[in-house]
Amino acid sequence: MYLMCGAFRLARFNVQASRPRIVAAGTIKVDKKSFVGLPIPVAGGLIAAIVHFKPTPLIGYGPEKARIYSVLLMLLVGLLSLMMVSTLRFSSFKTVGTGSRSMRTIILVLAVGGLIVLYSQYVLLGLVLAYIFHGFITRLISVFWRKSETEATIEPNPVSRPSSH
Repeated sequence: MYLMCGAFRLARFNVQASRPRIVAAGTIKVDKKSFVGLPIPVAGGLIAAIVHFKPTPLIGYGPEKARIYSVLLMLLVGLLSLMMVSTLRFSSFKTVGTGSRSMRTIILVLAVGGLIVLYSQYVLLGLVLAYIFHGFITRLISVFWRKSETEATIEPNPVSRPSSH
């Protein structure tokens, strides 16, 4: 399932990269700010980060816990597979570091790099999870934002009825 969803993800990425979309102003533009679906390196990165976080073989936990952890890992791989072919948008970070705030970005990248060197097990797992949850949170915010905008624009249309006097 993981490999098939990865292949579908790559196929969709290639089609979307070669097909520009028309933006509101009427100009044709390729959307480079976000990916549609979880990128394959992030999905693989989560699995690798979990293994790096706790490198003990599953059988080292005993047969009962090993069975439970195996099922949980299979469910995680299935969830990651579905996220790869989902329509969730994930930031591509292609615009990070451009503009007047590039010095802050450099300092932040150096600080995260230092944290990875010192606490790689925790930081790598945290970074991947933060990226994945960012996609979910962004989707939730956009759903509620759109819902509140549509409620604000829809005004009740009072129907004027002639009085029966």
